[in-house]
Amino acid sequence: MVRIIMGSAAGRVSDILFIFIGYSKKVASVFTRLLFFMAWFPVLVYGFYRIAVILWGSTSESEYYYFERFFNYTINLYSLIIPMLVVVGVSIIVIFSLFKIGTIMWEEKKR
Repeated sequence: MVRIIMGSAAGRVSDILFIFIGYSKKVASVFTRLLFFMAWFPVLVYGFYRIAVILWGSTSESEYYYFERFFNYTINLYSLIIPMLVVVGVSIIVIFSLFKIGTIMWEEKKR
């Protein structure tokens, strides 16, 4: 009897860990793509800005001022967004895992 209870408890723990790890992988995959976009977006914007400067032929000394302001703005924005993404990601993982575990428990009680 004790072995059956321990076996089922170990099985439940492994199932819960499997669910948690599965949702963690899904959320990490989405957030990795988002972080890649966040890394390349400022580079693309500045690249298009440089192309526009070359096409219009306006070279002024204030270019570096706008360049510096743009990247300072980007760094300040990302310093707010990245911690928020961590909180949202952990919340999503926990909520989805709890719903899945609750669904499994509900299905077992119905039997």
